[in-house]
Amino acid sequence: MKFKIAKKSFFFPNDFKVFKSTLSVFFAYMGLMIIGSCIENVDSDPFGRCPSAYKGLAKDIKVLYGPYKDNRYSTENDQVPFDDFTFNLELDIEKSNEANLGSSFPGKAYALSCLEAFNVGNISNIAIILAAPYEGIQSGTDISYLFFVNEKERLSEFRDFSKISRYISLKLEKAPAKNTQLKTKTVLYLRDGTQKIFESTSPTLIPN
Repeated sequence: MKFKIAKKSFFFPNDFKVFKSTLSVFFAYMGLMIIGSCIENVDSDPFGRCPSAYKGLAKDIKVLYGPYKDNRYSTENDQVPFDDFTFNLELDIEKSNEANLGSSFPGKAYALSCLEAFNVGNISNIAIILAAPYEGIQSGTDISYLFFVNEKERLSEFRDFSKISRYISLKLEKAPAKNTQLKTKTVLYLRDGTQKIFESTSPTLIPN
């Protein structure tokens, strides 16, 4: 007697449907991971490049002069062209928590170029006061209005400390008529009524 051996199929139509469905879910999840790793906040940062600011408290302030050359800042012993001169504020900020990383999607990463930003709630304002006359302006005068934080905003108007760096670079508007040093007191006004004062003398500023 001869027996016919039936060939067994190991992949039935129903199995294929299950496999196809599982594959679709897998690719959908992978797409979600990629989107989550690239987009932090569609409204504020469409490319999701950097995390939001850390909360922090300002403790002190000091002044560093530019230009920065040969691995050092300029000092009162240097002479610099006025156009190259920058008045740089360095804030001592105590970090009070981790930044809000937003989405909890796995695979989230940020660019190495992200600068550490802070939401500093205890600063009222920052002022620069002359410690010696400068270009006809008397000692003791608040000259914050002569410094630009950016192209449009002067230091005298600057009140938004919700996303700032430890370093704030300022440009002086009023050029000297002759070689001159700028002697100042930089005052950090805190909301609890205390002040932090840093006295400094700039490099000799050379008119252009």
